Amino acid sequence: MQQGLNRQSVSVRARVLVAAALVAVPLVVQVATAPARNLSQRATVITVTAGKPTELAFTLSRRVGLPLGAVTFHVTNRGKVAHQFTVCAYPSSGAFGTACTGSATKELAPGSSATLVVTFKKAGSYEYLSGLGDQALQGMRGLLTIKGGAAGKSAAVTTAAAIINPNAATSAGETGDKVAGAAVIQSAGCLTCHTLVNLKGGVDQSLNSFHPEPFLHGPLTSKQLRDLAAYIDESNP
Repeated sequence: MQQGLNRQSVSVRARVLVAAALVAVPLVVQVATAPARNLSQRATVITVTAGKPTELAFTLSRRVGLPLGAVTFHVTNRGKVAHQFTVCAYPSSGAFGTACTGSATKELAPGSSATLVVTFKKAGSYEYLSGLGDQALQGMRGLLTIKGGAAGKSAAVTTAAAIINPNAATSAGETGDKVAGAAVIQSAGCLTCHTLVNLKGGVDQSLNSFHPEPFLHGPLTSKQLRDLAAYIDESNP
């Protein structure tokens, strides 16, 4: 009788231990995977192509409305000569420069790549450029706009913070006129420093406030900005 009770007691304890183990396993997996999920939500990654569409140009996958925090730039030189990618450390407050203090990749030979991580702590416009020779002076430069707010926030907050393309219909039903935009881009002198490809997605209704130098004939009106965006979009199918 006593042996039977002992065997039953052992059996009960074994079942309790097995059940506890089965409950514990999912908890361990959940705790281990949660941080990785949060990190992926915070990541902001920009693809940078140097030497395309022209030798002295950068093409960025995104330049406007970036969040505060760490931004990773994957830079590849698709040109025929060496290039380098620098992101200036301080918001731009004047004319485009040809050199600055900031974070930079190594010199990139044709076909080579590098990864650069920059942490933005203040909203504003930050210049990027090539630090090799006179490449920046010849137009190999541009602006990133940091709008504020950390990555990983809700979609509603992100959408409300950035008006990316004034060519989209406004509350008044207005859209840009690409023919008029061709005149705006010439009168404003945009192509003196930029290419059409680099301008795509970089025109919004706050352009007057963050552009580092005055336009040739003064600030652009809301209509001119919509027309400019329409022309740029049409020129980059």
